[in-house]
Amino acid sequence: MIGASVSSYLSSLTEAWIITFAAAGGVFVFVGLLLEKFSEKKWYKNTNHFRCCEFRKSLGEWFVLGGVFVEIAVAVLFAINDWEMEIWNGKISEISAQAFIVVKDSDAADLDSWGSPSMVASLILCESELESSMDASTFPPLSAATFSKMGTVLFGGNTNKTKAYSLAFQSQGYEAITSQNEKSVKEISKFKIVRLYLKFLPKNSEIMGGNVNIVVNGNIRKSFQIFSQIDTNAMDGTKGFPYIVIATNSISR
Repeated sequence: MIGASVSSYLSSLTEAWIITFAAAGGVFVFVGLLLEKFSEKKWYKNTNHFRCCEFRKSLGEWFVLGGVFVEIAVAVLFAINDWEMEIWNGKISEISAQAFIVVKDSDAADLDSWGSPSMVASLILCESELESSMDASTFPPLSAATFSKMGTVLFGGNTNKTKAYSLAFQSQGYEAITSQNEKSVKEISKFKIVRLYLKFLPKNSEIMGGNVNIVVNGNIRKSFQIFSQIDTNAMDGTKGFPYIVIATNSISR
């Protein structure tokens, strides 16, 4: 988001420095006007006097231009920051996610869909490891209806034969919509862990890596990294227990 970098920069400055920077533009304009005023003469003593006055006048004009530029720059920075804060404090109207998962290739085939035929995977956002271990979240789950599968991909210079999956998650149902409307966009910054429940991956599939990107209201993004892991979550070998993938926060607002 455009305002994110501006907000981060402004937040790193103290209030005194921000005020000083904003006032500097006014000082530049004032000095420039004084130089121009004292450079205006009805007559000049000699050629050197004329040149000196002209130089001061030109210098004054540059001071005025510089001061106006500083004032405009400060105004623009604060306008962008205020715009971003308005968006950041607004209500969530839409939330979605995209996941890219790289898996070590094996002879095991993908599992058939079970349970809800319209969902091949689900996703929840967790604020902490404790919340993740309890399979709990203050946000409604997101679900994916399908996945796209690619053949061998090059990942991190690894020489192992791999396959990759791409999934798009959306919020589902009236409960998800009403729950989102009660939350502000800035609450997305609280989440540190993503849990993915994949119906199609067989037990003991080896995850090589990947990422998850959460998108709020179409323009607020938060990214999570999927590190190498193996299925230690399945309690038995049946299809009825989804493969769980953990992603952790790597880039935030």
